[in-house]
Amino acid sequence: MHTLDIAEHFKKCGCSVTIAFPIQLPTAAFYTGCAEKNLQTLDLDIAPNRQPAGAEEFVTQERVLRHYLGTEAGGRHTHVIIASPSPKTALGLLSAADGSTAKFICIFHFPSMNLSTTITERKLLYSSAKNVRFVCISEHTRREVARAFKLDASIFSVIPNGTDLNVRENSARSLSKELGRSGPFVVTVGRLHRQKGYDILLEAIPAVLERFPNAHFVWCGDGPELDQLKRRVASLDIVPSVSFVGHVPDPQTYLAQSELVVLPTRGEGLSLTLLQSMALGCAIVTTNAAMQDEILAEGSSGIIVPVNDVGGLSQGIIKALADPSASKDMGKAARALSATYDIKRMREAYIGLLDACAPLKIQSNNVDYQIDNPSVETLEVCLSALDIASSDSKNGQPLIEWLTKFGSDAAPGDLSKVLTVSVNFVGNEHFVDQWLDLISRFLRGRHGVRRHIILDVCASPSLIENIVGGSQRITRILTEQFEVSRDPEIGNTLAEIHRLLGRPDIATEYASHHAKFSLTPRPSSKHRVAFVAPYFSYPPRNGSHNRMLQMIKGYLELGCEVEVFASPMPSGAGLDAENISAFRQKFGADIWLHRLSEASSVGLKRYQAELKSGDPGYFDTYDNDIAADFRRFVDYFQPHTIHLNYVYFGWLANVADRERTKIVVDTHDLISRRSALFAQLKLICGKLPNESNEVDERVFELSRFRASAGRALERESRHCESFDHIICISSYEDALLEGAGCRTPRSVVPFVPPFNSSHVQDNGRTCLFVGSRNPLNIIGLSALERHIAPRLKALIPEARFQVAGDVGLAAGTNAPLEILGFQEDLGEVYKNNSFTVCPLPLGTGQNIKISESLSFGRPVVAFAGVAETSGVKHMVNGLIATSLEEFYHQVRLLMQDDDARMELGRATLDWARENLDGSKLRNDMERIVF
Repeated sequence: MHTLDIAEHFKKCGCSVTIAFPIQLPTAAFYTGCAEKNLQTLDLDIAPNRQPAGAEEFVTQERVLRHYLGTEAGGRHTHVIIASPSPKTALGLLSAADGSTAKFICIFHFPSMNLSTTITERKLLYSSAKNVRFVCISEHTRREVARAFKLDASIFSVIPNGTDLNVRENSARSLSKELGRSGPFVVTVGRLHRQKGYDILLEAIPAVLERFPNAHFVWCGDGPELDQLKRRVASLDIVPSVSFVGHVPDPQTYLAQSELVVLPTRGEGLSLTLLQSMALGCAIVTTNAAMQDEILAEGSSGIIVPVNDVGGLSQGIIKALADPSASKDMGKAARALSATYDIKRMREAYIGLLDACAPLKIQSNNVDYQIDNPSVETLEVCLSALDIASSDSKNGQPLIEWLTKFGSDAAPGDLSKVLTVSVNFVGNEHFVDQWLDLISRFLRGRHGVRRHIILDVCASPSLIENIVGGSQRITRILTEQFEVSRDPEIGNTLAEIHRLLGRPDIATEYASHHAKFSLTPRPSSKHRVAFVAPYFSYPPRNGSHNRMLQMIKGYLELGCEVEVFASPMPSGAGLDAENISAFRQKFGADIWLHRLSEASSVGLKRYQAELKSGDPGYFDTYDNDIAADFRRFVDYFQPHTIHLNYVYFGWLANVADRERTKIVVDTHDLISRRSALFAQLKLICGKLPNESNEVDERVFELSRFRASAGRALERESRHCESFDHIICISSYEDALLEGAGCRTPRSVVPFVPPFNSSHVQDNGRTCLFVGSRNPLNIIGLSALERHIAPRLKALIPEARFQVAGDVGLAAGTNAPLEILGFQEDLGEVYKNNSFTVCPLPLGTGQNIKISESLSFGRPVVAFAGVAETSGVKHMVNGLIATSLEEFYHQVRLLMQDDDARMELGRATLDWARENLDGSKLRNDMERIVF
């Protein structure tokens, strides 16, 4: 539909259009669509013969297209537009652009779920970048393709799919008459393929019919899963409630007459059905796949449920059908949002790609390139694609000449945007001199653009961070002009710049880039350690943060110079100016703060969801903004050692000079182990719990469970071999990697908090549970809330159960617990309790909170699966249980028997005094670094 619409519009605009594709039975419907729109077709065998396509298929594709373009008919084409359903299906065709006189445009539609690429595939795309203009139909598609091909996302421009905002339903058609049902009608439209998630919708229907027995589900579309879906409908005994109407040329009629549109998709580029439904004002239930939760706002313009969540989908449908008034309001809100996706705007954007502009010639790696259309919209794409070296001064002059010509007619806003983009990508001093001179000429000659240029460009973070002395030079230029002209506008602009640079939030961010905006490398004779801390917080909010602080202290005690490359938590908490200043004062180490963009934050949150779902990839955290900023950081700091936290940020090692830099990775825990564990929990609970009441009691039968990571562990082990040293937090992780054949040198460096107590202080019948809000801690909270605290409160009324940390937010409203929330000073909290409980049936690494509790001389009651990796020894510094009932009796013993509690407290204190010795940590760190 997308391809035919664009081709038809090109034809209406006077273009001669030929659509080339293999005319076969599978493409019959597409061929019919071409005929209906009177579009010329060409039978060209360019589809890969097998999937996934390989090198042989790519060579064949290139040969077929190149041969056609060399014919008389093919040679008449000025443009070749490749509409690629998936990036991999077009790689051979892209190679034909090299040497062709036609201009190539490639449109990427749908990046397949968990898209990954080989080196060969990436090379094919890289080599075509200088000859092809890449377009993606959505921001999601751009992000996924850039991630998979490990490219800067700016290489790909985005032209969102569009829909006709003026479409109206066919009032002559009635679903009630056609289907013989009264409704309510729940409609879904799309190809019957696993990608669309229709199997999940089928499983959700019985629960909906229990509440709304007259509901009728209407399927519009054909596809390979039709027979399978029909068989499942029969087995669920819901045949009277489901209608498969096949492919329909006007799905808008069905959508408009529905009470609800359901799109349970697992993945999309940008769903046309979603856009059509929005334009019609339909109430919509869909998933959070493909950033659809950024198109619709949950609860206000649609109902968003997790992917593959049968229960969530059924509840979403029930919620929509139960409140028709609210659903109607959501439909109105969705229709208002659809204005962004006007098909007229999409068509105009594609026509704009064909328009020529003054060519820009640039040299990269001694190769000359000519960019035919470096407009405001495409200049960033062009410059990024060429990978211009920052030290190459040959590109400054032609770019300046082009900018001068463009700037003579450009609107102020467009001019400032072009200048900003250009200085981002060509940042050498030779170019800066010319660029600043150009600024001066524009300022002198065009009074009306002064304020726009200065505020949008000269005071921009990109200029200040990337150009040595850039902001000062521009300010000096303005000052000189103001002294000569006394132009009040220049004076006001100067005042505005100083105001912007004086803002505390901007000043804090710039201060982290050192030397007042200068990125000149700092000379230092010390061993420099770049400590990479994603999702960091100070003061620490969880065990991982405490682990990071311990390692930072270890490096500093060795006499190393440490700088932390940190990004804040998604909430933004923990790294404001005051906290960063406190960190610097306490540790004498600096923080280079990378503030996550909204897109980066969304991408990392999505990866966390993948991690929880048990299907992560080791490069899925790749982010262009983080990579670019880390490269600047490494160029500035020039570290001898890069310490990475978490294996899944290991791709950052690619930035470093591996001959001069040692890459150390602290696993914290193993991804494969965590994924296997979460998969087991999902199997039991149906989903990973987010509230305590979502926990299935059967999870406590896993107290001795050892998740089999299988091939995932083998992949992780191979990935670990790309590093120079692996730090394992416990001997269990080390043994797993050893068993998987990992040959990288490893050290077991457990978290060892400092000894924090000199005497036993018993605080009566009071115990503590500490944790962040993650699925494992929520399981422990459920055990405490539902099985341990109520029974003991009934038996021992004075018994107190305190919960510290964000995990308390998952407790029920009537929980017999004292919810303390997040505590900056956990030391006082530990001291105010007599012992600690850790009712997690198992964990993924060392439990930091257990170690902290032991450091304060507080014994711990724990399950065996957690105790063995966290230093708990039965009757020495705690009690170990193998079942939930046994756990209850262990806690009961310490609550009832004051003497036993005091005796175990003294034993714990003796153990901590003997074992919590920082010298071993220093020795381990010295061996790792030197």
